[in-house]
Amino acid sequence: MPARQSRIRSPEEIDRLLEVERLASIGQLAAGVAHEINNPVGYLQSNLKSLSEYIAGLVELVDGCARLIETQGSAEQRAALRDLRERLDAEFIIEDIQSLLEESRSGVAIIRDITLTLRDFARAPEGRTEAVELNGLIKRALRIAENDTKYVAEIETDLSAARPVIGDTSMLSQVVLNLVMNACHALDSGGEIRVRTADAGEDRVAIEVEDTGCGIPEDRLEAIFEPFYTTKPEGKGTGLGLSMIREIVDRHHGTISVTSSVGLGTCFRVELPAFGDD
Repeated sequence: MPARQSRIRSPEEIDRLLEVERLASIGQLAAGVAHEINNPVGYLQSNLKSLSEYIAGLVELVDGCARLIETQGSAEQRAALRDLRERLDAEFIIEDIQSLLEESRSGVAIIRDITLTLRDFARAPEGRTEAVELNGLIKRALRIAENDTKYVAEIETDLSAARPVIGDTSMLSQVVLNLVMNACHALDSGGEIRVRTADAGEDRVAIEVEDTGCGIPEDRLEAIFEPFYTTKPEGKGTGLGLSMIREIVDRHHGTISVTSSVGLGTCFRVELPAFGDD
């Protein structure tokens, strides 16, 4: 039997495969970094909670001492207390401490949310079938994409889907993130990205990601889902994003479609089986 010959890959294809491998490595690194960050973030959350309780107790103690001086202290003590309050601007300090603590708690919560989202996105797909709440998933994806979208796009959302879908959270997160990033890349000089969810019939839920970008010529609409096909400049894309999206949607027994007008924009629509429906 003749020996099996391996196909010779072009330099461009090898570069793209290397890029895919690099992105996979970055994903693993991101998951590890997210895990390491979560530990100190947990300490901060716990310490800030305790600090808030301690400060509330100290403020109560100081107020009690002040009332005691005001009611039972000498004239000199009351005058000293008033001078001290004015010099320290005590009312402002007490109010600002609470504001600073609240801002710190909010900031730590955002960091924790981002790292948990990074971990979810970088996690290897497990192929588990579970109820996936799309609206929350989309909000997390938009937060991940915000560093790129905030400079070029106005984001509008209409997340009205009432039902979860059947799927793997990590895989569906990749679908949403890739569609949003593709929409962002289509906005060379700024524009809008509209993300919508809605119940679509008795057993389907739809996601739409629409942009007001450059659009795609009609003769290229079928090709955009082919592996390694890209309209981006050399070195700016692997051409695997939409191919991967279609594969994931197929694995979830869903459908993906696209409509586009050159110069007006593009809309991708994904429909997935609703959770709990046969």
